[in-house]
Amino acid sequence: MNRGEALLRRVSLLLGTGYILYFFSEAMFWSQLRPDEGLVDRPLACLFYSYLGYLTLVVLWYFRIRNTSGLFLAGAAFGWIGEGVFAMTLFGDPSMAFPFTISWTALAWHAPISVVLGWHALGVALRKPSLGTAAWLSLGFGVFWGVWAYGWRFETPPVAAAPVDFLIQATIATAFLALAYLGVAAGRPDSFQPSRLGLILAGLVLFGFLGAVTVPQVPLALLVLPALTALLFVLLRRHRLANAGSSPGLLTSHSSPPRPGNLTMLALMPLAATAVYALLGASQLPLHSLWAIGMLATAAGATLFLVAAIRTLRRSSLP
Repeated sequence: MNRGEALLRRVSLLLGTGYILYFFSEAMFWSQLRPDEGLVDRPLACLFYSYLGYLTLVVLWYFRIRNTSGLFLAGAAFGWIGEGVFAMTLFGDPSMAFPFTISWTALAWHAPISVVLGWHALGVALRKPSLGTAAWLSLGFGVFWGVWAYGWRFETPPVAAAPVDFLIQATIATAFLALAYLGVAAGRPDSFQPSRLGLILAGLVLFGFLGAVTVPQVPLALLVLPALTALLFVLLRRHRLANAGSSPGLLTSHSSPPRPGNLTMLALMPLAATAVYALLGASQLPLHSLWAIGMLATAAGATLFLVAAIRTLRRSSLP
């Protein structure tokens, strides 16, 4: 493989991974265009998530992650970097106080929804010989999306779109999602190995922002982020030690191209989301889904992290 081809594959892998993480972390979370969004905001957000995706791939590669427990821990790293270093919502948010924000949204959304289910489970399902898993996952995501999106109309200020506008936006976002899964496969994640230059540049961005912006604005970050980093390193290192000499299995499972029939099942996502969104809107049901799901997900995310940590610590040899 020549240098140009290798560069194109790396770009395809990073942009594809970035958009998948962006879709489940932002497009689905916010559900609709926000009033303060400009034309370049979403492309810039996708590039930012491609950077976070690179860091996540580095974690998966370096620690030889091969099971769901390790994947959830890698998702926690993705969430804590995004919400802790850059968004700084990890240290408290108008909707939730610290320390509950350690779980919301990193452990409650980013790790289980964006990484475990969105990037991995759905990505693997798209490569299976049967349509069933991809169809059910897409349908489940769609129902969840519709319920979550409906809850935005009860926020301050309320955000609500006509069902046809919601469908158009959701369909376009999902079409790009299908392309992103193809991009990941074209990028050959089984051969991913970060370069020294890539690690240096990524580290400069991370620690430069941390020192210039995060710590001056939130001095608490000097205590919280090193503690969370040390905890994750101890846990993830057990995966690396247990899988020494083996290939990072979860990356190899995303190397084959998605099956065309399975990709069409992604259409169930915007269709189901719009149907649920429209039905709830017609019923005028006072369903404060953001608050209810947020509280449940915060508790569930912390519990899932604890389970992943215990499973990691109890096993002397991880499968």
